Amino acid sequence: VYGSTNASMGAMSTWVAATTPMLPMDTQLHAAAFAPNGLTGWLVGKNSSNGSLLFTTGDGGATWVDASSTISSLAQNNPLHAVYAFDATHVWIGGENDTLITSGN
Repeated sequence: VYGSTNASMGAMSTWVAATTPMLPMDTQLHAAAFAPNGLTGWLVGKNSSNGSLLFTTGDGGATWVDASSTISSLAQNNPLHAVYAFDATHVWIGGENDTLITSGN
């Protein structure tokens, strides 16, 4: 996972590796979304140890934490493929086998 603070510069932009948790080599990242604040984000995918993968960030993507355990009972080890953030507390996550997870109230 890489991030940039000047991606709009195209070929002149700079990209820096983000800090992420250690994961198995077969981990697949499928989608990312950020809240309008640009700081709160979610990254979804799958890996062999858990199936469902959810990373979250609160610093614009510089560092990510593994939050898969927070949705494991809802995702039931289904790979996750889509995420949409309405704001910093409301997010929809979609995955295989009709998985749809929402947060907020």
